[in-house]
Amino acid sequence: MHVRHEEDAVTWLWAFPQLICWPRPLEWLYTPVVGNRRWPGDLWGIDDGGELLILECKQCRRRDDPFADFLRFHQPDREELTASHWKRKFSLHLAAELKYANGMQERPRGRTAGILPRSNRRTHLRRWPELVAMIDSRIRDSAYATTVSGYFEVRAKAGNPIPNYLAYIIQSRETMPVLTPAALTSARGLQARVGTERVGLLVVMATRSPEGTLSVRAVRSQPLLAA
Repeated sequence: MHVRHEEDAVTWLWAFPQLICWPRPLEWLYTPVVGNRRWPGDLWGIDDGGELLILECKQCRRRDDPFADFLRFHQPDREELTASHWKRKFSLHLAAELKYANGMQERPRGRTAGILPRSNRRTHLRRWPELVAMIDSRIRDSAYATTVSGYFEVRAKAGNPIPNYLAYIIQSRETMPVLTPAALTSARGLQARVGTERVGLLVVMATRSPEGTLSVRAVRSQPLLAA
């Protein structure tokens, strides 16, 4: 199945975090709106060990490099990687998200605060009303903010470990190459800076049945790339 927009695939992960096959419980924190200088990646999360996950979503048919922005971004002393920074940021963006009745509600022009995918004034979210209802149910439960706050405390006590950088690739056909030579070069450069085990790859494929049911499956998930 051809997926037109990467934001759709990010919405799938918000609804079904188990697609990532992460070994520990995790919560998604934030989807940046635009730009890749201060906030690279399309989805940020944290697990119960205080580990940050930063995912960059790409379609393999476009032959883009999902690791290039990470390579430019990473510095171990960046404020954006600290638990104290995320406590403030998450609180503000979650409050902005919850000011409206649901995640699909269109916000006024120029009001981009929130945590869910919100490019094009949330057009992509409105394609998936049932998934957004699932996401809303989770993030509007007080247990969500409580859980995330606890994960921030764990991260702070652990000394803000180096984040995990993952390429989240949408594959249209199984015969299609997943990573270009340039992407592999970037991945290996990133591995040299953050450690082999902190660079990962998730590949998914989507299919639609004759009845219109969408199925998404992880066809490849690995915590590291071969050096």
